[in-house]
Amino acid sequence: MPKFENQHYIINYPQELEEFIQKSVDNAESRKQVFEDLFEIDWDNLPKMKASFFITREEFLKYIKELNGFVPGPNAIGCFCDGEIQALVDIENMYKNNSLYTLAHETIHLFIQKIYKDKNRNYIEERIRWFDEAYAYYLERPRDNSYNKHYYDKALALKEVAQMDVNILDDRAKLNNEKYNSYNIFQVLGKYIFDNNLQKEYLRLLKDNPRQLRKIGETILKKSVEYILQIVFKV
Repeated sequence: MPKFENQHYIINYPQELEEFIQKSVDNAESRKQVFEDLFEIDWDNLPKMKASFFITREEFLKYIKELNGFVPGPNAIGCFCDGEIQALVDIENMYKNNSLYTLAHETIHLFIQKIYKDKNRNYIEERIRWFDEAYAYYLERPRDNSYNKHYYDKALALKEVAQMDVNILDDRAKLNNEKYNSYNIFQVLGKYIFDNNLQKEYLRLLKDNPRQLRKIGETILKKSVEYILQIVFKV
């Protein structure tokens, strides 16, 4: 497989994805200042992140299983196992879905994972999925008020389940059902957190008091849905 390497990444990929890989890297690195300010890091002085991209689900699943025995869910297109990013790309629709943002998305997960490791915690066992995914979905690309209708539609779809404790999403079996889609939940939470300037406060809780962060998860969906339905759509 060809290999891409620069200051931040070492990426293995099929030849068919050469242009796509460069655009993925460009998107991730366009977020550099945002990442550094939020996570209080100097990205240029961190070890290079390793990534492997695949164009068939069979190869994607086989590679991850060989790394540590983990098998991603049926809808997964990105993972971060053994400190490395793995991504699956639908080569027929690579620019028509979210694949272009997978590298940035998984990079954010790895930055958050580093916070846990710095505190000598087991990130995989203690991961707070709603928090982790809310940050990754919100930060994976630039956002502005042009997305408000996008968020409004997702919040509206969650209105009937707004009382839900989002900590239940730690259970992969509960990520999606006929009543809600966790993809919508994570995006709505991210919009609420960042619009209300809670992102650094919540990161501090992740470092120092993750139990309190889980407590926030009991009611944050209700607050997020109400915020978007009542305020954001009026902007």
